[in-house]
Amino acid sequence: QWVFIAGTYDGNRINLYRAKLTDNFLSLIDSDPMVGIGPNLFTSGTRYGIGARGDGAAPLDGKVDDVRIYDRTLNKEELEALFLQGKDNAINKGLILHMPLDDGASTIIQDFSGLNNIGYKNGPVAQEGRSGKGYKFDGNNDYIYIQESENAFSSDFNSENITVSAWVSLNQTNHWDHIVTKRACDTNPCPSEVNNFQWSLQTDADPGSPNYGRYAFGVLRNTETNSVWSYGSKITPYQWTHVVGVYDGKNLSIYVNGILEGRQTFSNYRR
Repeated sequence: QWVFIAGTYDGNRINLYRAKLTDNFLSLIDSDPMVGIGPNLFTSGTRYGIGARGDGAAPLDGKVDDVRIYDRTLNKEELEALFLQGKDNAINKGLILHMPLDDGASTIIQDFSGLNNIGYKNGPVAQEGRSGKGYKFDGNNDYIYIQESENAFSSDFNSENITVSAWVSLNQTNHWDHIVTKRACDTNPCPSEVNNFQWSLQTDADPGSPNYGRYAFGVLRNTETNSVWSYGSKITPYQWTHVVGVYDGKNLSIYVNGILEGRQTFSNYRR
């Protein structure tokens, strides 16, 4: 069988493409940085994580589908559309990452924002998602990571305006589940983070916290050592839920299934 193979090198990455004669498109089947393959070989830049922190810590136990990040704050009507329309919505203004997570067995996770911010899979298994395919994370060491230093969105992800959304189905309420994060360490601020601007859409599993078992969205700004958090409703295990974190430079909001459930400002709250 005749197959078309092409390789490219841009000074940073080696890419391998393939197409069969019966195809009308070219598929990216592998893409590797010159510094090596795998999460432990990267040494610079921020790591973004799906299903865990960027360093693989605090992995999620459950499923994730349709991850989106915008470099602006979406309004109420747009957030409702994200919830109601799912993968079919056409809210593209400011979209800097869109991973529908329909990639199946591929080791590479495609970004459909137009910026080609490729993700790398470390363990999660493709399963039926909320719509189409999604990924199941085992709560031990599964996650997807994106390396800022080799992608297009470095400056956008340090914006003072951001919206992060995902569909999740979590297995338990007493587990630290990191859904989508720009965070790769335990300290405040994290030395490896570009400009030390960090955020995390996750759950709270601190048994001493009044927000134990709830969805949470937190931000740590560039010059500060204390993060600010906003909390949503309690987790219902094994139920698909749409969770969104929004930050506009001052206010921090969390939406669950299209409804605003928590809001904090940097002027009156510290964690």
